[in-house]
Amino acid sequence: MANYWEEAKNAYSGAHVIGYEMATRKFRDFGVLRPRFSVYSAINVDPQGRKLYVFSVPYAPEDVKNDGCHLYKIDIPSGSKQDLGRVVEKAQGCCYWFFIDHKGDCWFSLWRGHGRYPECGHGNLYRVLADSGKIECFEDVLPACKLAPDGKPVAEDQLIDRGWTWAEALPGRKRCLFTMGYLAGEDERLWIFDPSKDLRSGEAFQPVGYVGPTFLAVALGKNRVFYVQRGDLAIGRGWFGEIERDKDEYLVSRAEDLHVKSISLDPKTRGAVIDHGKIVDQDGRTPRYIDALAADEAGRVYTTGSWHILPGDQCTLQLDWETPVREFHPMKRAQFFAFMDVSKDLG
Repeated sequence: MANYWEEAKNAYSGAHVIGYEMATRKFRDFGVLRPRFSVYSAINVDPQGRKLYVFSVPYAPEDVKNDGCHLYKIDIPSGSKQDLGRVVEKAQGCCYWFFIDHKGDCWFSLWRGHGRYPECGHGNLYRVLADSGKIECFEDVLPACKLAPDGKPVAEDQLIDRGWTWAEALPGRKRCLFTMGYLAGEDERLWIFDPSKDLRSGEAFQPVGYVGPTFLAVALGKNRVFYVQRGDLAIGRGWFGEIERDKDEYLVSRAEDLHVKSISLDPKTRGAVIDHGKIVDQDGRTPRYIDALAADEAGRVYTTGSWHILPGDQCTLQLDWETPVREFHPMKRAQFFAFMDVSKDLG
């Protein structure tokens, strides 16, 4: 769902779940998951059980008021869909990431977005049991939040926002990495979650080290976690690039100063952070905002995002959907795919 006109929310037929099989290079349409509902945003695969978990969110006002967010499980071989039930009642919500462990259990939290989704957050962690499909909630178990570099605690009223903003299974899928970065309690550490250990005592959550404010642009690559962040931690706090990118660049200034950084998972150097430098492309462009990140084992980092443009570049056209005219306006930025090779920094 990317059209937020009121008439569009009611007319929307619903999000399809699409699969792509790399071996055959063929797409597969599993159909509309739930009529009029979007998929926002978590989706992940249980490779052993051959199941697909999907988070479904209402947008039509009637559905938001009378229904809520559902969790679905799709059997990949047959395509059959199972509604596991509502995880947010009579409201919208957001779940960015699922961790599916080696037993097939699906773990997740709900993103609160500093009150945008008031039913979410609260430090709650959820589990879907692979065998029964039952959804369990472990209330207020996520760690309290601290800031880099010295562990200063955040304000007490921010703890209600705690939730995963990024999660990734470690090899073997017995444990996962996660962050609770900007807009999720402002914790500034990288964590390891081990579901075999006790959640209530905190034993299941072990910090790797301080990374500073992060959000969606985080990725695991071999034995490091890479992330995009403003060069100065202090000015990076409270700076939400997805919002700032649409303001006049001369009001915000061109000094976003976005860097690629990484933190080590290697036992010998665990927690050590490398700043790989400011992101500047071969022609001198700098990014305005980085949407997403991926990394490989060779030290290459791949990004998509909004960049400042040079003369002759094709710009982004943005629809001013909040006005009755709804015209497209040229922006002073454009969407680019880019990659960076930081292998020389890794030795």
